[in-house]
Amino acid sequence: MHELKTPIAKGRIVSELIDNEKQKGRIITIFEKLNSLIDDFAKVEQVVSENYEPIMHHYSMNKIISNATDMLLIDTIDNIILQDISDKKVTLKEESNQLLVISNGKKLEKPLSEYYKPFHADIKNKNHGMGLGLYIVHSIVQMQNMHLKYIYKENQNYFKIIF
Repeated sequence: MHELKTPIAKGRIVSELIDNEKQKGRIITIFEKLNSLIDDFAKVEQVVSENYEPIMHHYSMNKIISNATDMLLIDTIDNIILQDISDKKVTLKEESNQLLVISNGKKLEKPLSEYYKPFHADIKNKNHGMGLGLYIVHSIVQMQNMHLKYIYKENQNYFKIIF
């Protein structure tokens, strides 16, 4: 972590020298988000190594979405729709002890359990992440004694977190 945080700290300091306040603010925010991501990766490592004791809080779905959009540096949440299936990118639904994350797209090529492995993705393809998303989600869901299910129907991927 030190090797990652040092250049971020240096970049954060240099960003203070930018004259354009709008650009300066954006760059500072990016460096702060990078720093926060490193801290989050450290927490993820604790979670997956079962060396983490969660502190439980209750949050509204709107608060969770607001925090997520802030972390993703999204100005608006046009692509996140609550309680409404549409051709937007992501739909979140909360229903009878489940959180559904629904997106249009192709069916998963492998069984869901294959995506629980870290770095499962082909990172040569620039359109894909590093293969950590479902690994992290599954680890957290398991730690909370919840279940993750996957269904594909009508050209949509349904990921269900069952409480």
